[in-house]
Amino acid sequence: MEDIGFIYKNDSEILEAVKSSEQLKITGIYTHFSKSINFKWTHIQFERFTNLISKIKEINNEVIFHCSSSTAALLYPEMNLDAVRLGSCIQGRVLKNHLELKKIGNFKSEIVTIKEIEKGYNISYGNKFKAKKNMKIAVIPVRIYGWT
Repeated sequence: MEDIGFIYKNDSEILEAVKSSEQLKITGIYTHFSKSINFKWTHIQFERFTNLISKIKEINNEVIFHCSSSTAALLYPEMNLDAVRLGSCIQGRVLKNHLELKKIGNFKSEIVTIKEIEKGYNISYGNKFKAKKNMKIAVIPVRIYGWT
């Protein structure tokens, strides 16, 4: 999704961050599928991530890797790697709801970071936004504040 963290093309920057983390113990590294219901795009992202994993394991073999959110975990179990993130599933929200999950909560949030992205980068679930120019974006996480 390229809205937070590293940009996949900058693998040397990612590897340097892993190498130089003397005061920080990196225990996990993940990516997120921006359009998990799109088989072809998800496989492209997975291949990019697994190519990076092999390079990271040469530096640090104790890191766990994960990329599957709720929808991806259900659609592509072969991509579940060391862990999965089932937040939406727990909340009853998935893009392909063949389990007939029920929605259980409401959300509220605030800005947690602002960063610059380059022209041409896709942002958001479903790649719904493509930057037409270099720009600043705000990342806004979603938190559950009440159960219904």
